[in-house]
Amino acid sequence: MMQGLHSVKDSYRGRVVALQCAPTFDDIAAFQSRQGDLNAWDQCSIHYASKVTAETFLEIAPNSLDHVDVIVNGPKDFVTAVAKVYVAAGGRKLIRVYGFDNPRHRR
Repeated sequence: MMQGLHSVKDSYRGRVVALQCAPTFDDIAAFQSRQGDLNAWDQCSIHYASKVTAETFLEIAPNSLDHVDVIVNGPKDFVTAVAKVYVAAGGRKLIRVYGFDNPRHRR
């Protein structure tokens, strides 16, 4: 998913807030080096959390969950967990699932 963001960074005009989740930061460290200049892209902020929570959504959302599109990538259990906490945080829009092996899945 981060590679996908990198591929559109020169043409995408919106703001991107990325959240990477894993038990420890070391678990995602390998992905950090592959992001290239995403860390320097002023339209993108990248966050880490050991798990996604409603509080996490509210902390990193630019203004309001009413004005964001949530795109999630990961195993089915993770996608389900993200959908639940998104709703708990007040999210109302459909969540889009991105992945090569995930069937179309909408909340």
